[in-house]
Amino acid sequence: ILVPYQHYLRDSVLAGEFPAWNPYASLGRPFAADPQALVWWPGTLVYLVAGAYLGSFLLVAAHGAWALHATAAAARRFGAAPWAALGAGWAFAFNPKLLGHLHVGHVQYVVAWLTLPAIVAAALALRDGVNAGRIARLAGPVAWQFLAGAPQAFWCTALTVALLLAALRLGERGWRPLGREALAVTAAYAW
Repeated sequence: ILVPYQHYLRDSVLAGEFPAWNPYASLGRPFAADPQALVWWPGTLVYLVAGAYLGSFLLVAAHGAWALHATAAAARRFGAAPWAALGAGWAFAFNPKLLGHLHVGHVQYVVAWLTLPAIVAAALALRDGVNAGRIARLAGPVAWQFLAGAPQAFWCTALTVALLLAALRLGERGWRPLGREALAVTAAYAW
């Protein structure tokens, strides 16, 4: 679905039109309101400039590097040695589940899931203290993932973050910090 949508979006923009309606799907349907059309995702600029095929390669490569780095940072936070943290990053970025989806053309699904480690790393930073900067650093990748066209990745990640932070705090018997972190995560997702 990515290639035809991106061709239609690019052709519309280059013609000076805003693609609010897709006349090619069924008997027509909203285009700008379809999350898979990626009209509102900032990464779409790469598709507009480079085209659907090269844009896909560039975006997957960039998100893979981001995932590798964020996974390694999270592993280091839990005490992993540098070589093990890098191995964890490689294992996540090149896991067979995501590569399988990429192989069959689910590019945006893969891109959305590759933001998971950055979201988890930003959520873990809330354990060091809650402030506006840390909430914003969580809200950024959350919004990026939300607009990336795979809503199932968004809500699964939200559940993962909530359960991870709760499990870590409950293991420490820290109810008050858990409440602050829960409010911070809620604020980041709302933002």
